[in-house]
Amino acid sequence: MDAVFQSLVSLAEGKPVTTSRQMAQRFKKRHDNIMRLFRTRIEGRHSKEFIALNFEVVEYLDAKGELREELLMTKNGFIAMATKLRGAEEWQERFIAAFDAMTEQLEQMALSLWTRRMKLETRDATSAAKASVGSRLMLERKKDLPGLKKERALLDSEMQPALPLFH
Repeated sequence: MDAVFQSLVSLAEGKPVTTSRQMAQRFKKRHDNIMRLFRTRIEGRHSKEFIALNFEVVEYLDAKGELREELLMTKNGFIAMATKLRGAEEWQERFIAAFDAMTEQLEQMALSLWTRRMKLETRDATSAAKASVGSRLMLERKKDLPGLKKERALLDSEMQPALPLFH
């Protein structure tokens, strides 16, 4: 992905999101108008569940050092907002492609974790089977066991699913 493409979507708590400031910049709109769009055309018209799952109002420090609001939004939140804007089809497609690319990367990372886990389980089962054959192999198993347990604990923590994006 090129730098512009990567800047469209980032990770927040393990989920791909974009911001209202990024949307305003790319769609050539004022940020306050993007926030107004959210308040008037999204908050009042979509369910509370949809809003809770796909949007979060957060604060950031602007260039003057003042706290301002911005919106974090998931792909579905972005689509809900973008469909309300006219003449922004090119950037809509680029944002959606960036969300899809980020999601694919996350899926590949998850697949890699499962592959590592399956290799670990195979090594563990092989070690256990060998240990049942003789005392020398049982001693090898005892040496291997702490490393296998440590690797399993690490994979378990990496594989733990994240809680929903917004609380």
